[in-house]
Amino acid sequence: RAYLALRSSFFRSQRGRIALQYGGIIDRLARIDISETDVMLGITDDVLLNGKRLSMKHSTQAYWTDQLAESEVDLICGGSNKVSNSAEQISFRSWWPKPAAWAQASVNVGWWTAQCEEWFKRWVTQITEANGKILRPKEWKSLLTRDRVANGCVAGHEKIAGSIVESLFP
Repeated sequence: RAYLALRSSFFRSQRGRIALQYGGIIDRLARIDISETDVMLGITDDVLLNGKRLSMKHSTQAYWTDQLAESEVDLICGGSNKVSNSAEQISFRSWWPKPAAWAQASVNVGWWTAQCEEWFKRWVTQITEANGKILRPKEWKSLLTRDRVANGCVAGHEKIAGSIVESLFP
């Protein structure tokens, strides 16, 4: 419950709506707490300090967009560090997969699909019924990873999409 309250509080802050730009599981979790009017507020006041500079090819003009800090992504995913019994190792675990793991998920095709929503609802049910557990990055990867054929298909689609964008906006 403390995690849910903290996550909700973050999403309701000025920086919370940045999560909507991330897509995937980060975006889906954000949509629980962020209203449509919050989305319209634009960039944060600290975009030049914590944001990401976007440059256009063949242009001296640059644009800035907000970016989440790694600690904010960890908070959204319900992450925590666990110290081993011998206190020699620390391992990260989270209730939700981080963006890198979600990017390899079999249900992730680049946008939020009905299959993504089904997976999301199943995982929420497992967590609320105490069947879900906090997982390490390797466990998330194993749970969500596509097979090689699917990875090749996605890579091919990304390459074609990149070529189209490049030809339209040289």
